[in-house]
Amino acid sequence: MKITSLEQNTFFAVMTYGNVAMGSVNHIMKVAGGHGINFDYIHQIRMLDNSLNYYDMEKQLKSLPKKQVVRQLGNIVEELNNRVIRKPKTNPILEGISSYGYRAYRKSIIGFEKKFYCRITL
Repeated sequence: MKITSLEQNTFFAVMTYGNVAMGSVNHIMKVAGGHGINFDYIHQIRMLDNSLNYYDMEKQLKSLPKKQVVRQLGNIVEELNNRVIRKPKTNPILEGISSYGYRAYRKSIIGFEKKFYCRITL
């Protein structure tokens, strides 16, 4: 993958997600809107789910090629260079489900970090 630089006078967001994007577009639009930001372009790319307590990272890495991330990134760069406007429709139902699901997920991982340790040697 080569490095690409873009000079844009547009505000854009490229969001990555693991298993399900759910209400992520609604969330970023709400957060940005609270700061006076209005996106001209929003795109989502399915990549890896890195929730370590639910997914095997080896399997996630093996699934990456079929998700064609590099091709999708190339399409995004092309669309931005061509000044394509892309704003996915928001869905209040998905936003509610996503919010509930996120709260449940946060509760489910309480204490999970205790399975890992870090040893620092100076």
